Amino acid sequence: LGADDTLLPYCMDYMRYMAYFFAIQTVGTGFGMFLRNDNSPTLAMIATLTGALTNIALDYLFIAVFKYGVAGAAIAAGIGIGFAFIICQMHFVLTRGTLRLGIPQFKLREVGKLLYNGISSFLMEFCQSTGVFSFTIAIGATLGANGIAAYRIVLYVCSIFNMVVVVLV
Repeated sequence: LGADDTLLPYCMDYMRYMAYFFAIQTVGTGFGMFLRNDNSPTLAMIATLTGALTNIALDYLFIAVFKYGVAGAAIAAGIGIGFAFIICQMHFVLTRGTLRLGIPQFKLREVGKLLYNGISSFLMEFCQSTGVFSFTIAIGATLGANGIAAYRIVLYVCSIFNMVVVVLV
């Protein structure tokens, strides 16, 4: 994605370990959304916070203490994702809500309604991702690795701010 010689080894190292956690990250993100829709937004927030705090603690341990570098950061993030996944999954395993895991049964009319209803959210997410992707490439081409690092920090601060606003509103 335009990484230069400075960033590419770190990117490869990070992704090499994060790839192991991809499936639980994807499913876990969906579980979080289902929890909020199943009248359990507090549990979704607890899962997210637990994962984030686990990640922060293990980042310190793996990077500062054990000196694992970027690989340690990826492993810490994956373990944090795993804890959040387990907390979300317990909601469905213990059948605390109204939603149940099962094999979906689609009816063409319902699929049409879902597509009509969800297209705006899809377009919003798609445009946001495309924008971040485009900005990252442009900043990398003009400012290099330091510019990308600064841009990512700004994005993380914005996402934390957005999460706080969503919880409070």
